[in-house]
Amino acid sequence: MAVAGGEPVTGADLTPQIAEVVSTLRRIPMSARRFTVPAAEVFPGYRLSPTVLASAVAAGFPRVGTGEDALYDQNDLANLALYLPLPTLHRAAMRFWARVLDRPDREERTYRVSYRGACPAPGHPGPCMATCHEPDDLVTPVPVGAGHVFTHDVDVVLRNDWPALPPPLAALAREVADIRFFRLPEVIHWDVDFATANLVADCAAYAKLLVIRGAELGYPARIRHGLMVAAPFSMPHFWAEFRLAERWVPCDPGLVIGMVSWGVLPADRWTPDRSVGALLAGFSTRSRALMLHNNRTAIDAKYPTRLLNTGAGEPAG
Repeated sequence: MAVAGGEPVTGADLTPQIAEVVSTLRRIPMSARRFTVPAAEVFPGYRLSPTVLASAVAAGFPRVGTGEDALYDQNDLANLALYLPLPTLHRAAMRFWARVLDRPDREERTYRVSYRGACPAPGHPGPCMATCHEPDDLVTPVPVGAGHVFTHDVDVVLRNDWPALPPPLAALAREVADIRFFRLPEVIHWDVDFATANLVADCAAYAKLLVIRGAELGYPARIRHGLMVAAPFSMPHFWAEFRLAERWVPCDPGLVIGMVSWGVLPADRWTPDRSVGALLAGFSTRSRALMLHNNRTAIDAKYPTRLLNTGAGEPAG
């Protein structure tokens, strides 16, 4: 069986790719993992078939327990799904991102991002309010709705006119592109030393490394937190930004190289030094949940998204 384009989906066909991903995953310390995903939830949650999972386990994929009683780490499973040519939700999400990125130059788009979350402790005493963090450090309080559900809509404008990086920063982007993007446990999420020693980084450590190195080159730099905006849903993300020509220009070579290697962006047009700003809505320079309960506890929010219009102003549905 194959997906569109003839990509293989059987465990046997994917053995070399599985072994390579597992080898990389094993650079992550076992002590950093949280084994919380039962074997029965692997296929429904990550679309990794029993055959693929068995092949991964045979290659040394981390787990505790055996058989139906085995438990897996959610980041490990997400990474395996990300790096295999399978029809997973992770692959679908990347194709949505690519459609936003690889569009005509200077085209401007407006998206409506819906914050959707629920009170984490329904029935608690006192008022219930969600604090929604929006682009450019704006904050909106949202009262609880029926069924203890919070909803809030934000319109986001994505520009597609980002300038090229100057040669020193372009060289930096190419240099750090050897580091592969993997979802990592929280305890090493920001660990630049781990990233450079093992050539594996989450978006946070990637952004931190770029900001450190960019500042050493003499460029004003900052870490930005916000959303990768694409229909039908957006996702939280960290990236680096450099101050160039009176603008903060997003830079994320890990995302570019990842999407090229995953086959969703064309290598002839996308190099590590090209900005992915056309996909990103910056919310803050601080690491924080985009939706907080009573301004304290993070809400497990989802961000369904739809395109409102393009730069021509015509409705997009």
